This record gives sequence, structure tokens and C-alpha cells, in this order.
Amino acid sequence: MNEEFLAQAKLTPIAAYERGLLQALDLCEQEDQLSVVTRDPLTIRYIKNPSEAVQLAAVRAFPFTLQDIQNPSEAVQREAVLRSGLAIRYISDPSNELKLIAVRQNGLALQYLADPTEEMQLEAVRQNVAALQFISFESTEELYEDVRTCGEPGIFEK
Repeated sequence: MNEEFLAQAKLTPIAAYERGLLQALDLCEQEDQLSVVTRDPLTIRYIKNPSEAVQLAAVRAFPFTLQDIQNPSEAVQREAVLRSGLAIRYISDPSNELKLIAVRQNGLALQYLADPTEEMQLEAVRQNVAALQFISFESTEELYEDVRTCGEPGIFEK
């Protein structure tokens, strides 16, 4: 679809979108793209080079739209992970800061981290004890100690 086609059909890009021609979103003004993406964040996949504002609107509405954004900025990545730590899975080579944000938001994000630091592991378990399943421990004593220090006082005492 191109602008010539829309002109012949006497449609504006937003009118074409409203009639079901999703590809017309790419030709819309940023204001119209923002309006559409805010209502339906998955439509971002039909915009070839969305502005950072449009990307932010999409991940604010639904963090997992991060997977449909080519080369998201650090700000877009951060926004997605702040809203859902599990969105970290769509970031190739996330910074340690983003990894910490992810596990603090949702401890189960630990499963998507390659070589998490001890701090990341502990933060994940503090947020959700079920994150323990994604940690390999050298000994049961190490496991006991880590769980004991993350739980309520006295809950895991011998």
C-alpha cells in the first residue's frame, strides 16, 4: 500500500486504517499512530519505523509489544521491564541494571537471564520464592541459607 493508492481511493491513512487496512498505519501521522497504538498496542507491528513516543505508548499499554519493536531504545526497554519484568526476554543483551529491574518487578524473570549475579538471584527470590527453581545451588546448605535469609524471620529456622 502506498500514498498513491490512498489518494486514488480518496482515503486518508487513518480512514484506511479504520476500514481495516492495517498497513495504512505506517503512513499515518505520529499523532494518529499514538492514538491507535494506545487503544490497540499490537498494531505497532504494522508501523515500520515507529517514533520513540509511539514505542513508549505501546509498551505502556502492553509491555510484551517490545518483541515487535526493532532496536528499541534503552528508555523503551526500561519502560517495558518496569511494567512487566518478564518483558526482559525480548531484550538481547540487557544491561545489569535492566536485569535487576526485571527481577525486582517479577522474580520469575530470572528464567530469562543468562548468568545472573548472586544479587539478581536474591532479589528474584525476595520478590517471588518460586524463582528458586531457576537457581542452581552447589549444596543444600547454601539453598537453606539463601531461603532462610529471604523469608520471614523464624520461618525456616532449624
